[in-house]
Amino acid sequence: MRRLSHLVAAFVVVAAGVRAATACPFCSAVSLTFAQEIAQSQAAVIARLVEPPPAAALQPRATGPLPKATFRVVKALKGSDVVEAAGLAGPDGAPIEVMMLDAKPVGSLALIFGIEPPNLVWSSPIAVSDRAVAYLEKLSGLPEKGPERLAFFLGHLEDADETLARDAYDEFAVAPYADVRAIKDRMDPAKLLAWIENPKVQANRRRLYATMLGVCGSPADAARIGAIIEGKTADGGPLPADQAEVRGGLDALIACYVALRGPEALDLVDRVFLERTGRNVPFAETYAAVMALRFIGEESDLVPRDRVLRSLRI
Repeated sequence: MRRLSHLVAAFVVVAAGVRAATACPFCSAVSLTFAQEIAQSQAAVIARLVEPPPAAALQPRATGPLPKATFRVVKALKGSDVVEAAGLAGPDGAPIEVMMLDAKPVGSLALIFGIEPPNLVWSSPIAVSDRAVAYLEKLSGLPEKGPERLAFFLGHLEDADETLARDAYDEFAVAPYADVRAIKDRMDPAKLLAWIENPKVQANRRRLYATMLGVCGSPADAARIGAIIEGKTADGGPLPADQAEVRGGLDALIACYVALRGPEALDLVDRVFLERTGRNVPFAETYAAVMALRFIGEESDLVPRDRVLRSLRI
């Protein structure tokens, strides 16, 4: 329900634009990053909940007006002049009323965006922790683009605070692939492989981690990725049912394997995914291999073009 706000229409247009140059063809941003949302707002504030919506209004079968809550501004991340002009700043500032569709205790902090001053229209609140507030306060000091910006978010991938983990992933998903390669020496291949092998990690994030591992990994990592794409465990046995999700994001895993092994990796790709005569290979897996080969052909010089084409002709 995070996007239920008056900002939705404008944000959708922006989202379509930022996808024009993605970090990798296997990564899709879940939502706009906090930095993008702040950029598209006239005001962005950290506010404290002083009066939650009535409990009855949050029931599934509730009727009547949409539930609203009352907040007081704690800090303006952007548009402090706009917030002050509206009489909302400081301990004696007027409260703001926003639509709120979940229950939070009094005193909870939230990030809220405003547009159309002087009579600001406020978005639905996004619950944030104290750590998240510190994170948000650092965003304005980061470079607008480039490897140094991305390096900041590297430390928040799979953060214990899911809000920060989601935002860090989205920052990588919209960054140029060249920036990902530029922070190769700052990546931890062991950590990336552990995330890839964790069936609880979301498939979209696994795609990113496979893309990153393809930049910084080793031959030993390639062997493990090769086993995964064949549906095997590290010791060569079949993947158990509760581990099947580690093959989620197969296109990125195949591209990672080829990036780490070079041209010889395509022999396995041909055998497992492309040579379908007399074999029941799921079309989705063949398609994933084709997408991986397209990425290798367009974004890398690790495999000669004629070798990529030989696989595609199959």
